[in-house]
Amino acid sequence: MSRLSDPAMRRRDRVERALYQLRNALRLIDMTALRIRQALQRVALDDLLCPAIEQLDKVVERLDRVEITLTELWQEGETDGWS
Repeated sequence: MSRLSDPAMRRRDRVERALYQLRNALRLIDMTALRIRQALQRVALDDLLCPAIEQLDKVVERLDRVEITLTELWQEGETDGWS
């Protein structure tokens, strides 16, 4: 494969950075949800913490869809040489 043009490299880098940041955000959400679930086992705050878990689950679902879209964009870029 030949060297990418500068604009093509910038497009690829933007998608790759977004995917990296998204993956890190999903890991943080997973860790937060785990801590909330652990707290639920120790403290009787179900009425407060269960809605928080439900909201985090919805955020993760939406971010998963964003990740799928970005991954598809990256794959298309790789296929067509980011032109």
